[in-house]
Formats: sequence, structure tokens, C-alpha cells
Amino acid sequence: MIKKHLTIALSLIITAFSFGLPTTAMAQSTVDVEKIRAKVQTLSSSKDSQVEVKFRDRTKVKGIIESVEPVSFKLRDPKTGT
Repeated sequence: MIKKHLTIALSLIITAFSFGLPTTAMAQSTVDVEKIRAKVQTLSSSKDSQVEVKFRDRTKVKGIIESVEPVSFKLRDPKTGT
């Protein structure tokens, strides 16, 4: 009887931890965001500077900054031009 209750309790705890714990995504402070925006603005002014953007999911995109918006920017692939 105790073994059965212990098994159920342990399985519930494992399930709760697998769904309840947040991922390791970290929020950036406003100072960091402003530094990144300034760097993007600087890089966008030089037309031929190629950049590599690394996302939180560890994917990478290479390209040339085509346009800069207040909260985003567009990259152009230098090989294909798109």
C-alpha cells in the first residue's frame, strides 16, 4: 500500500517538474537592448559589413543588414541577394 502511494507521488512530482520549471531564457535589461540597437545601427551604416545573428535556440543566420526598424531589422543574404 505504501509502495503504491510512493510510486504515485513520485510520478506526480516528476511530471510537475517536467512541466512546471521554466526554461533558461533570460530577459535582457534595457541597457543591453540599447547597446544592441546602437550596434545594429552602426553596422547598418556600413553597407558591406556582413553580420551573424545568433538566436537563443542556437541557430545562426548570416547576412547584410538591409533595413532597421525600431524593434527589428532585416537581413539580406549576400550570395542570393534576398
